[in-house]
Amino acid sequence: MLPVNGNCCARCALPLPQRPTPDLTRQADSTAQILCGHCLTSPTPFVETIAPYLYRPPVDYMVKRLKFAGELKYSRIIGELMSRAVLARPDRYQPDILVAVPLHQQRLRERGYNQAEQVATILAKRLAISIDRRSTIRVTAPSPQAQLGARARDLNIKRAFEVVGDVRGKRIAIIDDVYTTGATCRSLANSLHKAGAAGIAVWVFARTP
Repeated sequence: MLPVNGNCCARCALPLPQRPTPDLTRQADSTAQILCGHCLTSPTPFVETIAPYLYRPPVDYMVKRLKFAGELKYSRIIGELMSRAVLARPDRYQPDILVAVPLHQQRLRERGYNQAEQVATILAKRLAISIDRRSTIRVTAPSPQAQLGARARDLNIKRAFEVVGDVRGKRIAIIDDVYTTGATCRSLANSLHKAGAAGIAVWVFARTP
């Protein structure tokens, strides 16, 4: 059984073990979002995060084998599972394009592929949404995020992305494998907003509790 991320924050997908507090800035109706305390006080630059699973066994194994062992079969498995989760959300954000979190050229040469783009390719086919592969680039080659704490991740990834294509007026879903502190997605989302994107969602496979 995969560890499902059921009761979670609508903005950052943080698991909520207790009964969550509704977003009081919205009307108290069926469309009100459930947000964690951090997102209530410091809103994310994206409108939602869909992260159907928790980063626990066997999900962590699947991600690591895809990311570090070159086992691309897991991109198909992850992409299929993510597409099912997205399609099961009728209230989801409706993007015009998908943007996979880009790798720096140095990291791309080392790994040989971008795992987020591999997953996004499956999602694009299943959801009939095009991928924009050229509008965003990673301009810095930071230290691996997995070795850093939350604050260090934010500083490490700050201004890491540049938008070189025209995304003005586009609704975008950022695709990645795991959401940990959200530093990467926030940085990319901020860059896309500055370039004129109309709105941004984040769709990932797993959320770190």
